[in-house]
Amino acid sequence: MNHQTCVIILHEIYGVNNHMAYYRQVFEQQMNVYIPNLLNRTTVFMYDEEEKAYEYFMEAVGFEKAKKMVEELIDALAKQYDFIQLVGFSVGATVAWLCSEHPAVQKVLCFYGSRIRSYTNVIPKVPVQMVFGKNEKAFSPENVRIELNEHPLVTFEIVEGTHGFANPYDQMDCEQTTKRVLQQWFDLK
Repeated sequence: MNHQTCVIILHEIYGVNNHMAYYRQVFEQQMNVYIPNLLNRTTVFMYDEEEKAYEYFMEAVGFEKAKKMVEELIDALAKQYDFIQLVGFSVGATVAWLCSEHPAVQKVLCFYGSRIRSYTNVIPKVPVQMVFGKNEKAFSPENVRIELNEHPLVTFEIVEGTHGFANPYDQMDCEQTTKRVLQQWFDLK
């Protein structure tokens, strides 16, 4: 394990749940893993509480507060790691995108960060890989791709699937797609 490298995994609106435990196991054999609790609460939301979870995130946390929390973690980790990577899912992907301007971050992977469309003014200082499912119900991933096309450090992939395709506990899980993306981006075994 290379202790000079770490990954910060940023969760969906549901909190630090079994989805995050799964990704901890995926990454921890090759690097140190940090998963901050952006909701700042001990209980997680269940998947059938999507509306309640989203409302809680937007009202009690919000993107600016979550960004500040992650930047503080990045600042602390920068004292011991040479290479800090971010992986985010949904709202966590949007927070990862917002942190792509941080000087201590080297790489960012964003899975279906639908609210990135509200922050296209961010200019990442590091390579960012965006991965969206083709079948998003709330917006067009193609429109986001077009808006971010001018950023030379951003690569964009629209895959078969819908929001949640990288969550093994979601009925929309596309395991092979997710494994391929992770293999390409992180060279995971």
